[in-house]
Amino acid sequence: MSYGSYTGEFDGSDDLWVRPSGGLVLAPRLTLDTHFAERQREMRLVRMMLDFDDFDRWGVGVDENTALVVQGDVGEVVGENGVYFLDLSSVVFSSDPAADISGLRLTYLTHGDKFHFGSGKFLSRNPFVRQEKFDREYFSMSSGDDIFGGKPNTPAGEFRYTATTLFDSRQSDSSSLSSERNPEFRVDMVKDASSVGYGGYMGDRFLISFVDLLVDVYVNSLE
Repeated sequence: MSYGSYTGEFDGSDDLWVRPSGGLVLAPRLTLDTHFAERQREMRLVRMMLDFDDFDRWGVGVDENTALVVQGDVGEVVGENGVYFLDLSSVVFSSDPAADISGLRLTYLTHGDKFHFGSGKFLSRNPFVRQEKFDREYFSMSSGDDIFGGKPNTPAGEFRYTATTLFDSRQSDSSSLSSERNPEFRVDMVKDASSVGYGGYMGDRFLISFVDLLVDVYVNSLE
């Protein structure tokens, strides 16, 4: 988040290196990333799309053991975990990597869910493993202090855990901090009028999908 991405010669470091020409060009309207929640790559994809002005594309992050099957304008999620869809069309940000980012819209879909890239609409769920709305288990939820990091005893990171738990609660928003310092970031997640959550069982696993979560990222402090 702090340093942005670069396109120079790859030096083997952990910095965000990007090849703008892409790979096999199988999905020219999409900007793709993999091992998404498991390796906490949510803001990596956002940062890369901002750096290269990819506002007319969908950012797509695919979790492990999961696939997005695309036919025409429709993508269907298949597998154990889920797929993120990032909409940056209304984002407000500064060119400085260590600056606020507001207006990001995030959708997370799981097995059997479909997404229409042309309209940005969530199309359907497999009725045998989904139920349209679910009873919210928690009245409130706690905020984390490592929103871009891993979470003990969960297969994914703090970011996905916070977002899905928010939809499984009666709370309308959450605010979490990064463990990163100089700067430290604050991530606000808001369920507004366009945000909808869905839940259901696939076998013995309860899965949560959500559509149109509003995400704002702020520089909380600079040393």
